[in-house]
Amino acid sequence: MNKPSHQPKRGFTLIELLVVIAIIAILAAILFPVFARAKEAAKKTSCLSNMKQLGTSLMLYKSDYDDTYMKTTYNSGTPRRGSWVYTSQPYVQNFNIYNCPADAFPVRFNTVDNNGNPATIFYSYINNYNIIAAHDFTVVNDSAVENHAQVIALAERRDKLQNGTQMGTHKGTSGFIPGQPCPWWTLGVEYRMATVQDARNALTGTSDKPEIVRVQWDRHNGGANYIFADGHAKWHRLEQTLDPENFMYGSRFYPRPEPGASCPG
Repeated sequence: MNKPSHQPKRGFTLIELLVVIAIIAILAAILFPVFARAKEAAKKTSCLSNMKQLGTSLMLYKSDYDDTYMKTTYNSGTPRRGSWVYTSQPYVQNFNIYNCPADAFPVRFNTVDNNGNPATIFYSYINNYNIIAAHDFTVVNDSAVENHAQVIALAERRDKLQNGTQMGTHKGTSGFIPGQPCPWWTLGVEYRMATVQDARNALTGTSDKPEIVRVQWDRHNGGANYIFADGHAKWHRLEQTLDPENFMYGSRFYPRPEPGASCPG
């Protein structure tokens, strides 16, 4: 009886191993950016969902207060109380919607919840002074705003400039230069619309003015999410928001200085 012969098992050659490794490396190079884009797309979608809910809260507030928008802050104390974050809380069910998942440096805001208990909110969004006015300007009435669906109310907030200069913690933004002009001034004479070049030049500066630089306009795939004065939210590129033919920061500056206050701010 013949004994069965046992053939030695053949292993991978060095060349075969190198080919396999090369294939894996190629697949990784292809797939990793896809996964990264998918992850960023999910953050963008989550952020947009948050902003849609915040847009609804702005509309609910406006309907409760004679068609006026809220203000940034309501007194001059230190720290000022009644920020738009605080004022919108009764209309918000989940405080997490103030925070964009793609924002690594949200503002910390100590407050109380709807039951009066101490709470901390981290927020990633910044108000347009032309809709949610500064503390030393009057509230904006709905009737003053032209084309609500094209006027930004809240944008995504920038934490710092390229050189590390920090943005003011609770400041708003503006699409005009100067940022809070007198409402009786003539657009194009005493004040003007900010341009894309103004915004990009300010990134390399040492100041958070012009105020447009406070917007993180490239947080999501070269653009950012915005809430508009009619409550809807949408993604736009910087060039779209500052297009002089369709300027999204208002056709003029609407708020008026409070009695005793001065402008420009």
